[in-house]
Amino acid sequence: MMVLENLDANSGWQTTLVKKLHETFQGTRLRLKVLITSPRIDMVRRSLGVAAQRSQEPAKHSESTEEAYSATSPKHSEIAWTTSEQGIDNAAWYMAERYHPPFRSLRSSIANSQPWLRSVLHRWLQDNTDLGKIRGAIDDFLSHSAEQLIIRAIFDSLPMKKPVAKVAMKIVLWCLRPLTKNEFEDLLNVAMASFTTVERVSFEEVASLFHGLVTAQRGRVSLANDIVRDTILSYGDERSVEWCREETLSHSDLADWCLDYLQQPTNQDILREDIKRDGALGRDARYGLLWYAVDHWAEHAHRSKGCWSPERHSFQSFQKEDGDQLNLWAVAKSKQQPALPSLAIGPLTALCILSQHGLPSAVENIVRTTRRQDTFSDELADAFTAAASSGHLETVRVLACQAELWQFDVDRAVLAAIESGVPEILVEIISHAKRLGLEFGNTEAYLARAASLDNVVAVRVVRDKILKHRPLEKLSKSSIPLGLACYTRNPDMLRELLKLGISPTTGDEGGWWQPLETICRYGGSALVGPFLDHFKSSHSLDKQMWISMCHDSLQETDKSGQWAVTSSILNWASRNSLILLDESIIQHLSASFWSNLEHARLLTSHLTQPESFGEGDTLFKQAVCAFFDKGAIEVAQELLRPPMTVDTKDFCALLSTANGEAKDKLFTLICTVGARSGIDMSHPAVQEAILADNFIQKSIEDGSIASLLEYKLDPNMEILALERSMLGYAAYQGKLDVVQALLVAGANVNVGGDDWTPLHCAYDNSEITALLLENGADVDAKDASQLSALYFASKWGHNRVVSAILRMKPSTDTLEQALSSALSNSHAKIAELLIEHDADLTTESSDAGDWLEDAVWASDADLVQLILDRCRNLDVNFVSGARWSWAILHHMDWTIELSVIRTLVARGADVNIADWRNGTPLYYAARAGNLGAARCLVRWGAKVNGPIDQLLALGAACEFASPEFVKFLIDEGADINAVCYDNPGTALHAALLRDMSDDAMNKTHILNYLLEMDGIDVRIRSRSWGSVLNVAAMKCEPAIATRLLEMGVVADNCDHLGRQPIHHALLQSVEMAQLLLREEGVTLDGEDKLGRHALHFAVQSRRPEVVEFVLRKRPFLVNKPDIHGWTPLLWAIRPPPLFSNRTTDDQLNEVLKLLLAHGARKLVRGDGADGEVWTPVRLASYCNLDADVLDLVTPSQDELGELQQDDGDQWTEACNRQGYGR
Repeated sequence: MMVLENLDANSGWQTTLVKKLHETFQGTRLRLKVLITSPRIDMVRRSLGVAAQRSQEPAKHSESTEEAYSATSPKHSEIAWTTSEQGIDNAAWYMAERYHPPFRSLRSSIANSQPWLRSVLHRWLQDNTDLGKIRGAIDDFLSHSAEQLIIRAIFDSLPMKKPVAKVAMKIVLWCLRPLTKNEFEDLLNVAMASFTTVERVSFEEVASLFHGLVTAQRGRVSLANDIVRDTILSYGDERSVEWCREETLSHSDLADWCLDYLQQPTNQDILREDIKRDGALGRDARYGLLWYAVDHWAEHAHRSKGCWSPERHSFQSFQKEDGDQLNLWAVAKSKQQPALPSLAIGPLTALCILSQHGLPSAVENIVRTTRRQDTFSDELADAFTAAASSGHLETVRVLACQAELWQFDVDRAVLAAIESGVPEILVEIISHAKRLGLEFGNTEAYLARAASLDNVVAVRVVRDKILKHRPLEKLSKSSIPLGLACYTRNPDMLRELLKLGISPTTGDEGGWWQPLETICRYGGSALVGPFLDHFKSSHSLDKQMWISMCHDSLQETDKSGQWAVTSSILNWASRNSLILLDESIIQHLSASFWSNLEHARLLTSHLTQPESFGEGDTLFKQAVCAFFDKGAIEVAQELLRPPMTVDTKDFCALLSTANGEAKDKLFTLICTVGARSGIDMSHPAVQEAILADNFIQKSIEDGSIASLLEYKLDPNMEILALERSMLGYAAYQGKLDVVQALLVAGANVNVGGDDWTPLHCAYDNSEITALLLENGADVDAKDASQLSALYFASKWGHNRVVSAILRMKPSTDTLEQALSSALSNSHAKIAELLIEHDADLTTESSDAGDWLEDAVWASDADLVQLILDRCRNLDVNFVSGARWSWAILHHMDWTIELSVIRTLVARGADVNIADWRNGTPLYYAARAGNLGAARCLVRWGAKVNGPIDQLLALGAACEFASPEFVKFLIDEGADINAVCYDNPGTALHAALLRDMSDDAMNKTHILNYLLEMDGIDVRIRSRSWGSVLNVAAMKCEPAIATRLLEMGVVADNCDHLGRQPIHHALLQSVEMAQLLLREEGVTLDGEDKLGRHALHFAVQSRRPEVVEFVLRKRPFLVNKPDIHGWTPLLWAIRPPPLFSNRTTDDQLNEVLKLLLAHGARKLVRGDGADGEVWTPVRLASYCNLDADVLDLVTPSQDELGELQQDDGDQWTEACNRQGYGR
């Protein structure tokens, strides 16, 4: 069942329902009843642990654990839900994340973590992955310790020992269709399995994982439908879920088959279980199976619009054997719709179901045939309550006439009758209980239930029939029923309860406050008067308590926004002559409250307005100041209405108090009162108030200064806190209305207070700029750096501001300055505006080359053209000759537009110009892989070949560009055997050096293309690399090296440092080294000019298999140093060459362990620059290697003890250095 964790703990009926579910749905037999309608039997079997889980194939070896988990993460077609519907899997995952809190926490916690983590968790949830291994993987790859703690805590909080997919997640009822015979038989076998077959813990996990709200209808779950529908709309295909009952086989055939199945000899134990041994579990299993049959029979009758014949063989056999089975037949015969089991009553017997559905004739039939049963009296009591809860009066009366109904649960029955809403049933239940002499329980519960349902009639029945001759218990004096009545907002219900004396005792402030708080929070203005009148009568001598209750109520309505309740409280207080206004209530009520003029007038009605503000009492002044602080303009205006006046002191106080959104209106109000009172704005006290606490700054920002300006505030007053004039500050803040008010008041339009004028300050606001210019702003005014407002507007790209200034015809100097600003900041449109204004406008700057460079990088042809046209004395071929110096055409990348190149060439740019490295534009186009740019350059005369000291375009294309680029250059005449003095050498050297991991296909195509060309000379050497075989051995697959050897390359040729191809091969792999060792003259005994031998190169690869290969062949090399004393151990610790393949720290550790295991000495020293001495420990510390490496290479005390005294001192010094460095 889909029992989700969405229970409302405040809802009594939901709590009762879950409790009943917990009491009823436990044990193995009821599994049949719970899972009987699952649409996919294989899901259910796996969910119970019966069916074998899908085995996972081991993941292929990959570079990282992240990739391994990604490789084994289940795909939609492989998920163990055994369904081809992708929507179902997505929906199930969505439901788990949305409706189960631990999954919601998990989802939110990993939102910002590595993307592979979700795949890991998905795999764990779907399969049998060991949770401990998953935790270990997460700890390894979550870089931040806080993330590890979060994820680990979430795993620990999950309440199941098995993956969710094995338990509750697979018990999702996707469609409400009957099972086929095969499905049903498999399900029955699962349901009847013993504890030894199916572990009970599986079902306990289901119960602990999903506990919440569920409704059973037709023996199926229905409330989950809304959740499933929501899921399907979000993540599924609506067509994949069937919402109507499908008739897989005829309903009558299924019912017959079910009943026949029960009568087979091997299945008789289902109906004949020992009650003492099996108890309710066996009964539940019987009912679950039999109701399934009856349900199909009823559906068959409903569709055929009639009843089936009781002469059916299956039912006849049950009638003969047992009266319990006759109950089922009676239900089937009496009802023409499926049975509706009720969870609100006890065990689901036929009598209860018939009573609940109001079938008195069927009830009488059942009563006559089942009287002899031992449990008949209990079933009558349950049926009596069921009939009451469903509102069937006639059935209640039929059951009440039975002599066997001598006792029943009075409280349950009364509450059920109240819920039914039928007063006659409630009267019948109470009368029958009295006739039997049964005691009524907690009457407060009756009243509370009636109040919560807004059932006034039920309250009156309980009053007349139960409470009339019986005093209320002390508990009934509580406020619970009153609170429920207030929640329904029904004044009649409240009055009825108050008449009964259901109210807290005098002095119980908390008890009285609870119902009133409900009214204030949820509304119910009609309840205020009756409730407060009753409260007043209970506290007639304590008027202060009335006021206190009103104060608390007003504050609560203020928080909740229940203004209708506020009005009712104030009106009640007015009728009872209560003065509620005091200092506390003024401060505690919000601005929203005081903005309601009606409420404010009711509270302030007793205040008397003085002729002068200073003559008012303390409360009056506090109220006015509070209203100014809260921005309550209407009520403040009400209190300060004419003819009241203020003096200078009070004027300043009110001025500094005004706050809130209505600050400008409050300023207007203050200034109006000030004008009426003759306040002088130039008075020192007023000036002091204006200058205090950033008053002017705030007034400008919120626009309220306009009111002060209307009353003759000096607009040119110097305000040091602003660091500008008021006009300059307002312009900078973009306050158009304030700027206009200041100009009207006479502000100096060209004085900004610092070196910026107000026009400078308005560089980003066209409306303010136009307003300032209309009022005489100087367009040519400069700041301390001699820069104009037009310069800043051009710099930041404000077109409309530039246009406004241009209309005022600035000077040529100002225009040239603005043009420089626009071009230097790549604002082509602004430059065009300036040129349209002055067609002859040009500029000159030493930085023009940089502007042009930026335009080329941005690939903005229009801007390039503008710079070339408007910048005087600009040399497009300028190269200083200094390091890192380029011409404009050297700035090639793969995004550059051809129009930019054409523009530059048309204006005289040299297509063959060399930069500081002798690189040409064609060379840089090749490095960028921009074939279009290369074609354009060649068309304009770029040379594809050059002298030996020039960087070759073909070499760059072979190393960085596409095969098409290489073919283009060769077709244009590029020499494939040309040698570049600088790195790498020939085109073949460059192609061999190309990185294999990033672009393997292009590298292969280029090499094949070059090697298949007629006339290629593979014996040409490079200054940096020597033979092409050196590069191939280090950067290519063995097949390429084999091909070069077949083309005549010598295998034992040395480069300028004496390195042989075998040395380079040891930087890559054992396979490459073995290939070369098969060639004549190649051995592992050669050394280069620095004395480095085979093991020196092997350890630089940091590949344990390569190092082990050399040690196996030449073990005596393990401690042989180079000419500077560096042994293989020292070379292994050094950073590997930049051109070698990437390795990991674990590989370095393995290499070091191999060397030490073969006798590598830790007490060695290598010479460095300037007489430095490098030991393994010092070198490892210098390279910031981890503690594991330092532990491996640090000599022990015994090893240090074997040294001579001089050497010992030197080692002690080295160790101290590295220890201090760490």
